[in-house]
Formats: sequence, structure tokens, C-alpha cells
Amino acid sequence: MSTKKLNELLPTLLGVRKAIEYIEGTFSDNIESDMVCNLGLKGFDTKEKDEKGIGNPIRPTEKIYLREGETQLGLKYGLCIVGISDNLEIISSKELHTQFKELINNLRERSVEGVSILRLIAAAYAYNIYIGAPGFRNRDNCSNLSSTINFKELTENGLEEGTVSFKGNGRMLERAPFNKNLENIIDSNHPALKLLEEESEDKLAFNKIVNMLETSLKNDRSSNSYLELKVETKYTLMEGSLVYPSEIFPGEKDKDQKMFYKTLSSRKEYYGLTPEKVNNALRTIDSFFTAEASVSVTPIEPTAANLKLNSILRGKDSDIFYYLNKILNSNDISVLSDKEVFFVLGNFIRGGLFNGSKTVKAKPDPKTKEKE
Repeated sequence: MSTKKLNELLPTLLGVRKAIEYIEGTFSDNIESDMVCNLGLKGFDTKEKDEKGIGNPIRPTEKIYLREGETQLGLKYGLCIVGISDNLEIISSKELHTQFKELINNLRERSVEGVSILRLIAAAYAYNIYIGAPGFRNRDNCSNLSSTINFKELTENGLEEGTVSFKGNGRMLERAPFNKNLENIIDSNHPALKLLEEESEDKLAFNKIVNMLETSLKNDRSSNSYLELKVETKYTLMEGSLVYPSEIFPGEKDKDQKMFYKTLSSRKEYYGLTPEKVNNALRTIDSFFTAEASVSVTPIEPTAANLKLNSILRGKDSDIFYYLNKILNSNDISVLSDKEVFFVLGNFIRGGLFNGSKTVKAKPDPKTKEKE
């Protein structure tokens, strides 16, 4: 078999500005911290050694938990969405700039069965808001959750402000991938699509969020339109449950010590989540990677690098660099499947540097015989 090579048309420096800016997450003030002592190997303090060079087996560790009598943990975070049409920040080839912009515009208009793929992405993001995904481990023992979303949307029709709510129904929903085994990415059993279609208490609120996300992502940056969402999710937990803010490491000097991330509001410190943590949770929408893995959905990223598995889930023939070269070689987005368009658009929303230094190969064509 011969392997047909794609011409590497990606510019040596292509920068795509992210379409969503995230505001850090802030936990409610009904939590408190305490210092506990860990015993055993994990608790060794390597800084305080005895005359034999053995570390102190006791190390104080900070724990965060709900106060006595409290059963609800609040989390506030925000996001601001602008369009993806004009987000080419850096491009080393002027010749490709116009071509790239046209391809992005064609991608954002791509649809399947009358539903735009950008709408499916918007539904996936909205679903992660609905299930309180930014809570991460704080969701593990949650018996119920509800969310209030304050929105501010600026369009050509003017400014609209309002509030929608997900009332919660006692169920704990998990992240659900679009069925990776289906050639057609519209899976009627996906809970995000069910929320859009079936009668439910949260249907109107969910549709409103999806409609606003889709519209704002399609807009041009030059139109000055934008969407701002301020989300407050309340997790119902057991009294005294542990709370898990983001962990940060001060630097090389104290690399063995970790601290909990804190936000500052009204001159008061609160435990919280970094903007990157919120970002990671909401863009966990990629389920079409080809590699066998123990996860069904992962944050959308150029090579589907998964920190939890410490592995890359997309090979060289299914990463962002391969697909971008593929459409540049043909100058036609029809060479990409619906799943591939979903992935490419998701990466443009994420933003990043996509350079052309990688060697990219097309999949072997079984109908092409190797020449003698």
C-alpha cells in the first residue's frame, strides 16, 4: 500500500484567538478550612529531617468542608462569548488569510439534517452548564443541583438582559458523549438533544441558552456583538462534605507545597476555581477520537491530550493539524465528515497556535496499489 502525503499548507504560524473568555469560579462563604495531619508516606515532610535524614512523618494539610448545618455549596463563574469568524490573530502567510477566513465561515454554516453543527457544539456547552460540570469532584456526592444564569446579550437588535434557571430534578447527570459509533453525529438519545426537544421543566431555559450560544459564536467580532453569562450553581451535599477548590503550587521554591486557589470579591477572599478549570470543564465535549480509551469524552484539544490518562487520544491522522491541511489541500470543507467539522470548530472556539511544522499524512487508500 502507498500512503498519499498531504501538502503541508498550514502557515508556519497560525494563531486563533479563543472565542470564549472565562471568569474564575467562586465558592460560597458557608465553607471553612481546617488543618489536619496526614500520617504515612504521603505525609512525610522532606524539609524537616532528623539526624538520620528521615523526613517528619507528619505534615499539616488544609481541608475545606461545608460548615455544620449547611447542605448547599454555591459556585459562581462566568463566560463571555464572541464570534469565531474574525478570530485569526496571527498568520504568517497573507495569501492564506483570506482563504482561512472563508473556510471558517463555511465551517460555521455546516449543518446536518437541518441542524447546524455549531448548534450541536452550543448544546454540548449548555449541557455541561446544566449538569454543573465545573464543580468536578464536588459533584460526586451531590444529590441535586440547580442553576441560575444571568445573561446579557448584545446583537444587531440591541441589548437584552435577563435570567433563566435550571430548577434541578433530583437526578445526577453525567457527561454524555455524542455517540462515537454513529456516522451521523445526531444521536436522538443524547440528553442534550432530548432537553431541546422533549417536554421538561428546564426545556425553555436550556433552549434559550443554546440559542444565545449559537448566535454569539456565529457572529463576527467586528459586529461588536457578544454574550455574557453569569452562572450560579448550587450543589446539594451532605452536611460536613469536603469541598475541592483548585490546587495551585507557589513555585519552584515551595514545589512540594500546594495551596488552594482563592478569589477576591468585595475585599474578601473566597475559595474557588481557576478560569482554566472552568474552561476545561465546559469544553469537555470531544467524544469522536479513534483511540481506545477508558474515557468516553474529553476536553476538546488539538490532539485530545488527556492528563488523567497521561496519553494522546488522537493520532496523526485525526488531530487538528491533519484536518486543517486536509481542507487547505482541497479548499473544500466537504472533505471533512460531520464529526471532523465538530472537532475543528471546537478547536477554533478553544483557540491556540496551530503551526504547520508537523508532518501530516493521509490515511492509506486500500484501493491504491504500491507501484513496483
